[in-house]
Amino acid sequence: MRQRKIGILTYMEGSNNAGALLQAYALRQALLRMGHWPELIRYPVHRDRRHLRILWDRMKKQGHYREQIGSYWRYERFRQKYLSRSPACHNSEELIKICQRYDTLIVGSDQVWNTGMARRFFQHRPDYGFLSFIPGSSVCKIAYAACSGTPEADVITFVFAPYWLKQFHAISARNQVTQAL
Repeated sequence: MRQRKIGILTYMEGSNNAGALLQAYALRQALLRMGHWPELIRYPVHRDRRHLRILWDRMKKQGHYREQIGSYWRYERFRQKYLSRSPACHNSEELIKICQRYDTLIVGSDQVWNTGMARRFFQHRPDYGFLSFIPGSSVCKIAYAACSGTPEADVITFVFAPYWLKQFHAISARNQVTQAL
């Protein structure tokens, strides 16, 4: 089997969630053992000022802001030490350009097909989790334990998901709700 350059798109960037980081680490380790070259894609995380202000006010109110800031840096040190990451993307154009470096793109795990979360993380682009910005045959697309998070699909997902899903070479769903998609 030839070594493949693999880009992984998951909710790991900008997230201080132990589960998200550990699944990204485990997937990367498994791909390394198979002889591939996996890299986590540093996508543009959308954070508007209002959202940041709400988070800051909540941390101050709870009195945990020093702990939260320390926690953020612990997660960031883990990302830097154990996860090979692409250069940071600041917009959609840079993300598309970075994704062209890979033979294979893997999206997952976690709620990558939850369009509500995608809007928050991927600059208001609910289709990013479906890799819709990459032409169908230009790269091998794989969905790994993808999840939609809710049985209620929005109009975008309902209309376009069948088209987007046909462009994947392999799909595994995390649960029955997503499998029904």
